[in-house]
Amino acid sequence: MSDPVRLPLQKERRRGRGRPSHASSCLPEDASSSLSSNGELLVHEDGEALLALERLEGVWRRFTATVASPFQTYTWNHAWYCTYATGQVRPVIFEWRRGDETAAILPCYREGKTLRLAADRICDYQDVIAGDGGAVADLLAAVLGWIHRQGSGGHCRFEKLSSEGMLYRRLHETDGQPGNSRCFEKSYAPCPYTDLRGGLAGYLAGLPRKLRQDFRHSLNRLEREAPDARITILRDYEIRVDDLWNAASFQIGHFRKEGASPFADHRLMDLLGRVAKRALGREDGLPR
Repeated sequence: MSDPVRLPLQKERRRGRGRPSHASSCLPEDASSSLSSNGELLVHEDGEALLALERLEGVWRRFTATVASPFQTYTWNHAWYCTYATGQVRPVIFEWRRGDETAAILPCYREGKTLRLAADRICDYQDVIAGDGGAVADLLAAVLGWIHRQGSGGHCRFEKLSSEGMLYRRLHETDGQPGNSRCFEKSYAPCPYTDLRGGLAGYLAGLPRKLRQDFRHSLNRLEREAPDARITILRDYEIRVDDLWNAASFQIGHFRKEGASPFADHRLMDLLGRVAKRALGREDGLPR
């Protein structure tokens, strides 16, 4: 197994000839690798990337301890790499180091010449994992320089970035795209998420009256159309992996939209099961 690629960077900064557009989700090819701070880029690819992922667990959890979406956590990304990063999907993890310390991590994968963020097709709120904005700027410049050295046609495609994330903010700064990089953007309205640590009852009580009424109407309709149905609400440690598979089977069997249910891909349920087991350190639980 080959060692990670190490790229020491210079202190100088070169300006691109063209002014980058004010956008963020796709960064095509011509990028420079120079930037203004000392640091080192480690590029972990293929099987070595999974070993690096294990080593980076501690710093990853420290960077996401207070503010992070579920999809930015170490547990979720570890499960995704183990489940989806196979075949034509080649894992690549970029690690920016200052001295002996890891300052930023960009979890990615390669499809041909396209570099994408890990798990971008099945989740929202993507971001870089870092301790500060300066590390994000250094890492981004180094990654674009690395892509440029791979040959023509290489580019990043950053989809579903969190508008509150450090990577999104960096790309929207005046000098956010280093060198001659170009950037194109399309805005999304991602599925929202909410924190239920206070309990489901408190969350439901805080909803607007109309939304609570809509929930009641939906339950009444279910009782009319499926009088033999048994409704069970599971929370926290009551949820088992088998419950996830049962819910997925029901959704697949009653999927009415065009195409197939997303749960028909067994990898999604495998991923959720891995998240459950790793988060709780048990064989049949789901994290809160």
